[in-house]
Amino acid sequence: MPAWVSNFGVQPLAVEDVRVSSADGHRAVLLKLSRFADAIRHEATREPARIRLELAGPAVGADMPEERVVTADDVVHAVRISRSGGTVRIILELDGEDPPDYTVQEMADWIMVRLLD
Repeated sequence: MPAWVSNFGVQPLAVEDVRVSSADGHRAVLLKLSRFADAIRHEATREPARIRLELAGPAVGADMPEERVVTADDVVHAVRISRSGGTVRIILELDGEDPPDYTVQEMADWIMVRLLD
């Protein structure tokens, strides 16, 4: 970043709340963010089933070690969250070996990962 650009007042990207809900036979993981993400990348992996998200934000604020949030859901067992260099990494630990089809939707300062199976 050029020396003349200031990060004063720039809020780091962070996950403030995690919710798992079920409606109409579909599950959704809702992630409340501290600000809009600059970019979102995601992928599903198997054996074990996982959905990984990378949220790009400004490179401000301290790095955060991984935190594991255990859920009471029988499909989404836990959500792991960490931040390094402004990038927030989120891993959804899912039941089984193969991840379900899913969509990722941005809704202002929320991200919804909807599981379709």
